[in-house]
Amino acid sequence: MAPPPAAGGPQLAARGPLLRAAGVFLVGLLLTAAGSLMLYDAARQRERRTLEDEAGARVRHVELSIELALESLQALRALFEASLPVTADGFDRFARAEAARHRGTLALGWAPRVDAGARAGFERELAALQGRPSAFIFESTGHGMRRPAQPRPEHFPLLHLAAIEGGEIEPGQDLLALSGRRQAIEIAVHSGRPAATKVRRADAWGAPGELVIQVFLPVRDPAAGPLAPPRGVVIGVFSVSEILGRVFDPVAERLRVAIFDRSAPAAEQALYTLGLDEGLRHEAELRAQPGADDGVLRPFQFADRRWVAHLLPLPGRSPLSTLLWPMAGLGAGLLLTSLLAAYLFVAMVRGRQLFWLHRQLDGVQQRLIDEQVAAEVQRRLREQALAAARARSSFLQAASHDLRQPLHALSLYLNLLGDAPERGRDPVFMAQLQHSAAALQGLFDALLDIGRLESGQIEPAPRPFALRPLLLGLIEESRGLAQRKGLRLLDRLEAVGTVSDPLLIERIVRNLLVNALRYTPQGWVALRCRVRGGRLRLQVFDSGPGLAPAQRRRLLDEAAGAPAAREGAGLGLSIVQELARKLGHPLSLRSRPGRGSVLTLELPLADPAAEGGPQAGPAPAAAPWTAGHVLLVDDDPEVRSATAARLRAWGATVAEAGSLAEARLALADPERPPGLVLLDLQLSDGRGSELLPALRDAAGRPLPTVWLSADPAAAELPGAIVLRKPASALKLRSALDAAQRAARP
Repeated sequence: MAPPPAAGGPQLAARGPLLRAAGVFLVGLLLTAAGSLMLYDAARQRERRTLEDEAGARVRHVELSIELALESLQALRALFEASLPVTADGFDRFARAEAARHRGTLALGWAPRVDAGARAGFERELAALQGRPSAFIFESTGHGMRRPAQPRPEHFPLLHLAAIEGGEIEPGQDLLALSGRRQAIEIAVHSGRPAATKVRRADAWGAPGELVIQVFLPVRDPAAGPLAPPRGVVIGVFSVSEILGRVFDPVAERLRVAIFDRSAPAAEQALYTLGLDEGLRHEAELRAQPGADDGVLRPFQFADRRWVAHLLPLPGRSPLSTLLWPMAGLGAGLLLTSLLAAYLFVAMVRGRQLFWLHRQLDGVQQRLIDEQVAAEVQRRLREQALAAARARSSFLQAASHDLRQPLHALSLYLNLLGDAPERGRDPVFMAQLQHSAAALQGLFDALLDIGRLESGQIEPAPRPFALRPLLLGLIEESRGLAQRKGLRLLDRLEAVGTVSDPLLIERIVRNLLVNALRYTPQGWVALRCRVRGGRLRLQVFDSGPGLAPAQRRRLLDEAAGAPAAREGAGLGLSIVQELARKLGHPLSLRSRPGRGSVLTLELPLADPAAEGGPQAGPAPAAAPWTAGHVLLVDDDPEVRSATAARLRAWGATVAEAGSLAEARLALADPERPPGLVLLDLQLSDGRGSELLPALRDAAGRPLPTVWLSADPAAAELPGAIVLRKPASALKLRSALDAAQRAARP
């Protein structure tokens, strides 16, 4: 039966869909305009982030170049601190070799400290060095003439100079004669760190008009105290133009750059400009440049000079690239909105004609939809189950591979020890055997940690603590691995505090450092702790091969595991990801192929007045054995035999029991009452906790008890000291000592 005709005729029936289509078109037009504005803002923000990343990378490159250049001064200081005789030819060869390794080095020199009483002796030494009948400490006049230096309590005359390119100072010249050098030397002597003069153009060094800087570093007698005057200073002359140009010249087609020295007077602040007016003298004049508000500022240092880099986008390129996608989006939105409105009008008119058919088919359609939804849900659940099974299989395969490596090495070492028992006296062989055992135990600990994380047994205990001592301890702990791989381990740590669980933070940083050291074939690994934007950033850098986008997405995925060719466990990053999630600390990764990787953990800042935490110090020595007789209860004969042998080696007498019945018989011996009990929770004839009443009755008091078990239920015993298998001898002794201390009145 057809539906009744609409009142008012066909004209009234078509007017409603037309009005609705017009309304949809207007709404679509407004949404398209709003979307275009959003696209424009997103494009601007994307360009801003790209500029900030470029600025950060370039400034880090400059800082690294400065550090490498200053290594020449560090090498010279080490040479003179060794108090070895240095000839002019020997100094020249040494300095030129150092300068050849660090680009931008123009000259290196040595100026000893000469007080008033030693001036005559130094002048005789200088005359002999130059092959002249006489020489004197001099200072240059404004006309380039020499004159004897004015009497002072002390002088710093140049004795050796290796000038790679040009030169304006020579042996015998007193470096204190010029106020700029005198001020830099005084700062270096008082601080013990490099200090520099202001940058100036010097035609005598390098190419004409090249910007150069002179850096001074004091040399002290290692045997003297910190307040003793220095033996002298080493001087380095570096080309600022080459150091900055090598980093920023490649970006000339993309960016404009200006670098200023904030430590210099306003008229002399400009150091380097690229794509800007070369007449810029200070930062205030930069604001008049087009696009200055869109620039990025990054401060850094050269010795004690405070520099700042401004990176600005090129004018004329940003508007076109910024408006291209918003305009394209606006045109596409208008087209789609028009098509949608036309389609809606036609559909609504046709819908009135098909309304009666929809009512007839509504029930059938709903049943079909329900069946399709149920089938789709089942399909997705099945796919998720298969994906989880594949992930678990891949994870277990990676863990199995890692477990086989130290187990294989341990088996070979034990076979060698069985064939030649005298190898047990070889400390190198025993160290290798212990290293394999420790690696195997570390893998078991990692697997147990993953199990505890998945089951929710690890709960964070956040509190304020000082972060720097904890990080310094981890740096020292990782130096052995870095040295074995020939890597440099760097750190830059600010003295700040945070609020978190220090034990879990220590585990996270240790895993990040170990993974970075393992997967970096050459170069360096760095740990940095700094405050940015009210948040504390803990970062691990490496100079490894870097990762492609697909590899970055897989790196922190627990199902992906780690590469098969590795030095130890590949389970660390799974633990790091789960611990960071539990602590609520964001973990991020930045990496480029061929440029290395950066893992960043963000932490909250702590109130400095509330900072606390563990301080680094020597580990306490093991307490002497005072527990006397020990009752050892374990149903595994091999574990019981090895544990008993270790206890007897410490000086204890041991009664062994393999079951509850044997333990009760041992307790019934009045001549050998136990002073301490080492007990397994799960025994062949019951649970070890059933023995606690018999222990109290036999001793008349609660006996100190250590639970040695692989059963997770042991951790639920109230007040128990639990040692989880497998456990090292050091952990076993620590647990026994803790039980002895807890039992003392």
